Amino acid sequence: MMSMNSEKRRQQAAVLLSEMQQQTMLAGGGRLVTACPGAGKTRSVGARAAVLDADGLRVALVTYTNVAADEMRGTLARDYGARLADQHYVGTLHSFLLKYVFRPFSHLVMGCSVPPAVRVESGERFLRFKEHRLALDDFEFHVDSSLTFEGRYPNGLFLKRAALSEAMRAEATAGKVEEARSGVVQVDEAMYWCMLTLEKFPDVRSAVAARFDEIIVDEAQDTSGFQIECLRLIAGAGLSSLFLVGDFDQSIYEFKGASRKSCLGLASQIGLVEYRLTENHRSSQRICNVAANFRGLETPDSAVGPAANANIQPSVMLYEPERLALIPDDFSSYLKQFEISPSHGAVIARNNRLLDSLSGRPSRPGFTPSIRLCLDVARLDHQAPALRQLRNLEDLIVNVAFGEAQASRTVERSESLRDAAMFVVDNLPPSEGLLGEWVNSATSIIVSAAQLVGGDAGVRDRISTRLRISATNAELPLEEAVQPGRSDGLRLDTIHGVKGMSIGGVLLVVDHVERYDGALQADEWASAIRRQTESKAQHVADEELRIVYVALTRAERVCRLAIPSDTSVATLEAFRSVGFTVEGLDVSA
Repeated sequence: MMSMNSEKRRQQAAVLLSEMQQQTMLAGGGRLVTACPGAGKTRSVGARAAVLDADGLRVALVTYTNVAADEMRGTLARDYGARLADQHYVGTLHSFLLKYVFRPFSHLVMGCSVPPAVRVESGERFLRFKEHRLALDDFEFHVDSSLTFEGRYPNGLFLKRAALSEAMRAEATAGKVEEARSGVVQVDEAMYWCMLTLEKFPDVRSAVAARFDEIIVDEAQDTSGFQIECLRLIAGAGLSSLFLVGDFDQSIYEFKGASRKSCLGLASQIGLVEYRLTENHRSSQRICNVAANFRGLETPDSAVGPAANANIQPSVMLYEPERLALIPDDFSSYLKQFEISPSHGAVIARNNRLLDSLSGRPSRPGFTPSIRLCLDVARLDHQAPALRQLRNLEDLIVNVAFGEAQASRTVERSESLRDAAMFVVDNLPPSEGLLGEWVNSATSIIVSAAQLVGGDAGVRDRISTRLRISATNAELPLEEAVQPGRSDGLRLDTIHGVKGMSIGGVLLVVDHVERYDGALQADEWASAIRRQTESKAQHVADEELRIVYVALTRAERVCRLAIPSDTSVATLEAFRSVGFTVEGLDVSA
């Protein structure tokens, strides 16, 4: 018999979800759910977790990024009144495996005598290859336990995998094993040791499988090969239900090890039935029609949201490279024609160099992540930071206080740590003056915060690496070093930076600068479109094209491309063939 709480959660879901979302997400057990852009995945996944919680089942809800995990917690609390207690888990899949496999059990395969820990800072060990030094960190394990070099030569070129001798591979493997025995490994490499732990110890995988009644994997397309193998081992050890959710045409993290193919293979191997969410609650039908051409679909997704009937055809504008910095102003005016506020628009680029050119400012100096974090918090002008910023501040404080390895083993989030983070928020200096002077002041604040939580004698040494800055950059005025936001609120960002967002109007700017191999971005994307069309594949096969697809499907009403004016007619024709109008040029002539 259904409990009153369970019935209430289902009633809440019935109000918030469409019939398709309810049938796909709330009924039955494990499955593979493939979702189109704008399908309302976060709210739908949250509904499933909330209902399972009300039914008394233990849920592990994992996703790809900490930001996505925070959004999921917010959805659970805001939409369903659910704050999942300790019997559940909400976080990244990486953190899930660290908590339930790596930290308690991976010493069994690593051979270390201390609890395993991870590091994010670069290691200091190098191997000799001819006249070069190769960082041990640049050698990476694969699912089959082979090892390859994934870094670059000092001249910037990638080293071919076949160029390494067996002796070099053996030396690198020995270095990795020695590092594991010390108890501290790279943060990404921890997933390899999780996989080995689950492979070699059936009792461990059975224990993890028995801990939860269902594991829900959101953004499943972004899981790595190691993580997929870990899920396969856990599923095979008696896990009651594995629920995979993702849009496999938005898999754009292959450079970080994401394995779209392996994830689909896992679903097939363990017999998950595929369900599809094809209602787009974000974009207009015209944008859905163009997206269908990118994916090789005969039937476009159905636009059902407020923007569904927007009568604005996706378009291509041509720009002169010397006018690149004027593009944001032009797009801001363009949005106003359709009564869209610039604050609900975005100009998007593939890389930060192009983004800097669009902003009209020189390239930003190379800040450490800790400096960027502190600058972002300082620019809040003592207002409350986002939860993710606050947690990143806490991580910075404990790592400065105790050292990364010791902090990851021993420090739990506490009231004193949150107080230390808020001390930083309240006392960081205003973002003005010279960058070097500002960093010195920020350093003193972080040191004081680290001492508030009982930091050891190494605090000042550790902060010097976290907030380091070159002598040249130290003389920069902060207003030149930090790109301010536009007064009209128009967002300037990278494609990866807007993934998961809904934006009223999107302009994707195609780069005019040749790549290292002489290729132009517009030509490369056009070639990918032609390959997609010729293959008749029912998905976006080319990762570069998937990146374009992600950018364009953020749009609600306006979807626009800016392409260099000297682009060939043949290349422009490729974009016209998938549904874009090309302004100022008759490509059919």
